[in-house]
Amino acid sequence: YLRKANLFTEKKDLEEVSSLLDQAHKADSENAETFFQQGQVHFLKQEFEAASNDYKRAAELDPDFVYPRIQLGVVQFKVGKIEEAMATFDEAMKKFPTRSDLYNYYGEVLAEQGGYDSAIGAFEKAIELDSTNPLPYVNQAISLFQTSGQPDRALTLIREALKVDPECELAVAALSQIYLQMGMFEESLAMLRRAVDLAKSEEEMISAITFRETTAAQFRFMKEHPELLSKMMGGGILRQRQIASLVRMLHLNSEPNSTDSSYAATESKSNGAGVPIWKVLVFDSFCRDVVSTVLRVNDLRDNGVTVHMLLESQRSSISDVPAVYFVQPTTENIKRIVDDIVRDLYELYYVNFSTSLPRTLLEDFAVQTTASGTSHQIAQVYDQYLNFLCPEENMFSLHFPNTFEAIHNPSMTDTAMGALIDRIVTALFSVLLTLKTIPTICAPRGNAAEMVATRLDAKLREHIMNSRHNLFADSAEDIVTQSRRPVLVLLDRDLDLSSMLTHSWTYQALIHDLYDIQLNQVSIVQDDGSGRTSKRSYDINTNDAFWESNAMLPFPEVAINIDDASNAFKREADEITRMGGVKSLDEVGDLNMGASTKQLQRAITTLPELTARKANIDMHMNIATSLLEMIKERQLDVLFQMEEQLGRQTKATILEAINDPEKKNPQDKLRLFALYMLANDGLRPGDIEECEAALKLAGCDLASLEYIRKLRSLNKMNASITSPALGTGTSAGPSGDLLGKFSSISNRLAGFTDSSSLGSIFSNVRNLLPSRKQLPVTCLVESAMGNRANAGGLGAGLRSAAGGSSSTAARMFEDFVHFDPKQARRGNLAGSNANALRGSLAADGAAQEAIVFVVGGGNYVEYQNLMEFAQRSTPCKHIVYGSTDIVNASSFLAQLSRLNETS
Repeated sequence: YLRKANLFTEKKDLEEVSSLLDQAHKADSENAETFFQQGQVHFLKQEFEAASNDYKRAAELDPDFVYPRIQLGVVQFKVGKIEEAMATFDEAMKKFPTRSDLYNYYGEVLAEQGGYDSAIGAFEKAIELDSTNPLPYVNQAISLFQTSGQPDRALTLIREALKVDPECELAVAALSQIYLQMGMFEESLAMLRRAVDLAKSEEEMISAITFRETTAAQFRFMKEHPELLSKMMGGGILRQRQIASLVRMLHLNSEPNSTDSSYAATESKSNGAGVPIWKVLVFDSFCRDVVSTVLRVNDLRDNGVTVHMLLESQRSSISDVPAVYFVQPTTENIKRIVDDIVRDLYELYYVNFSTSLPRTLLEDFAVQTTASGTSHQIAQVYDQYLNFLCPEENMFSLHFPNTFEAIHNPSMTDTAMGALIDRIVTALFSVLLTLKTIPTICAPRGNAAEMVATRLDAKLREHIMNSRHNLFADSAEDIVTQSRRPVLVLLDRDLDLSSMLTHSWTYQALIHDLYDIQLNQVSIVQDDGSGRTSKRSYDINTNDAFWESNAMLPFPEVAINIDDASNAFKREADEITRMGGVKSLDEVGDLNMGASTKQLQRAITTLPELTARKANIDMHMNIATSLLEMIKERQLDVLFQMEEQLGRQTKATILEAINDPEKKNPQDKLRLFALYMLANDGLRPGDIEECEAALKLAGCDLASLEYIRKLRSLNKMNASITSPALGTGTSAGPSGDLLGKFSSISNRLAGFTDSSSLGSIFSNVRNLLPSRKQLPVTCLVESAMGNRANAGGLGAGLRSAAGGSSSTAARMFEDFVHFDPKQARRGNLAGSNANALRGSLAADGAAQEAIVFVVGGGNYVEYQNLMEFAQRSTPCKHIVYGSTDIVNASSFLAQLSRLNETS
């Protein structure tokens, strides 16, 4: 009976197993093996209390039977009785001190609980006791690879396991997975073919064949279409999907009635008679920011929104129009919505929450609407999971201001810290859900990033394992996307302060540094020449072709491109006006009717497009003019050059810059010295005091600098990783007076009528280009991605112009914690590891994708550096960059100053 029960257990026919065990009990009611097998059935059914009783009874009947004690400890761990589980294993190890399998399963339980160091020790003990048991070799290899990404050591251990047992399924599955993560597709396919041969059941064979064919298809695609890989892996997909979700929400959570791929141009949802359903949009301030980052007023109107208003504002009744609410799930917001319904402001209410509405609030919402008799007016309640901002195609922000300050504030309580970490985890969950991906996760130990990683792993794992409806499932995903997963690299801002302080030279980063891009809008104060100033705001539209192609270029190149664009515009405008017989576009209304019909038609059709282009060129001209004035006033070109060559600077050159009256902004001087101090760990106290005295005379507030010194001392920051300026980067050009070359540009940028060419003015400064150095964040991401894609161990194949930064990053990466939310929990049943591990093979391909998230603030300098790394990789990688907030240097210094006051 027991042998038959074992066979049917492998086939997962639990009813037949139970029937056979009943017969076994009748034959011998005191048989320990029967109680153990019965416990296994209860375990598979997740009837843990019954399983525990059976295991205890089996151990009582046969004190020398070790497996009931092992499984009892496993069950106790699983239900959270950690102390009891440890006591069970301790007692078992005292009674069976030479049983290798006991230490092996104990290690599996420890690994499942995250105690990898102790688990590795248990596996080593198991191997010492029995070197012919393949399982501890494989388990130790998996633990090493997951915690520190050591492929060489892991491969050695698995090969030892295969020497012991060439048909060990777990070893073959693990070897295939590691090969796949390292990008060794041919070797992985060989192991997958072997896994098919080793399959013991039809179900196992189907699973093995599926993963083999998926991996083979992925490999063929990479070889045949390397240029398309980045697009297939989802370039720009986060912003596109957020827009799609918002548009779907505006269409009352149904697909727009249009095949147009441009969501802003979709038709409004019809009421069935071809008449659009016009509606009101009501949002709180956070959700307003989410919407306004990606949609403009015209986009809302195109999608049926006639009026948009803040939830907190006083609103009049529009009783014959439905309202779409988009708000955060808070008690205050629910109360306001209920008040609106009671006041009968709108016809129907389509309520959308930015993230998951907790059950307690949902019940409270239901109670309030039921009590007021208005629940019938609520047409929909949806969780949208859109609580993040997408300012760029591959960038997102959680829009949590001053996070660095909050995390480092000594008055921050554990409760408040836990709440902040939970908010970050909730928002990251929404980002991943929007991307429809479950990544592997890595983070440095000991700070906020590790806390986020741990809780995010738990949240994802709980959702996958326990949710009745897995929101990540999407049958429409193509086979290539299904077979590849990104790595989520969570980092603390403390790892690199320099990137937050450096002066930038690219168009987008300069604008953010000087004018602070907020919600894709730039506000510039301009002088009209008569002493009067005016503030103008410009919307930065990612659909702007000029912005898309110039945002990451050095400013001189952008100015030349503006000049080219304006000249091209003037030529086209001149042709149109010539055909129409008028002097300018403003006079097109007085067209010469004697012109040919074809010419008139062309002039009229071209006018809207030319008008839009003129407005766009005007915007970039005005922005560039203001940038140039700031560059001249603050000598930003000189500062940029000095920071690019920071390793060559001396105390004397730094002091000269600080004392230079032509450099008029004190904060620029403070940033320069802060970068110099971060890059030189061995500065003498006397030199620091001398520079600080000069900074005080220059009008600098040293509070932020003082906090940097405290934080640096606390964290013992390594200059080779915290400073992007070290190393042997490409020279940025001569250090002469570059402003002389800019002297007349501001006048020539401002209008179309000037015949001078900006190209000729900027031609002499084209050599003022940023050196191709990788910032510390990029080096760490390269380690996280390249480590899995190269067989040469950690740091193999890393390419960086920044001297030893990559090797330093690789060493730091060795100590990162690693999580895989999709990795099957191990240690449940003997022999279950092989199937569980094989289940994630296809999903863990070589790391061609990464999601990078910095806790404590990010900026456009890091974003652009990551995008450059992704574009020059072969094949092109796809990287999404995010942070708790996008912060410029001025805002970051303000946080440091406030922290110095409280520390």
